[in-house]
Amino acid sequence: MQSALRLAARPRSVIMQPTTKCLPMDCTYCYLPFRKMNHLMPVTVAEAVATSVNPWAAHDPAFEVVWHGGEPLATGRDHLAALMSPFPGPLLLPNR
Repeated sequence: MQSALRLAARPRSVIMQPTTKCLPMDCTYCYLPFRKMNHLMPVTVAEAVATSVNPWAAHDPAFEVVWHGGEPLATGRDHLAALMSPFPGPLLLPNR
C-alpha cells in the first residue's frame, strides 16, 4: 500500500509571534532564544501578513490566525488589538 503526503492548495493557518517577551515566566523549556528581550512585532508586519493570507482565509472558514510565542498579551492591549485588526472575521481564542 502506497501512501502519499498531500499538501493543501492553500495554508489553513498562520502563526504570529507578536512579542518575544515572556517575563516573568521565563520557562525553562522555552525554545525562544531571545525570550528575555522585549521585541514587539511592528503593526506593519501584521498588515503585510494579513494582505498575504486574507485572500486564502476568505475561502476557508476554518482558517486560523494563531497568536503564539512569548506572551501575546505582554505586547499591551492596544498594540495587540492593532496587530489583530488587519485580520477580518470573528475572534476565536481556542484554549489549546
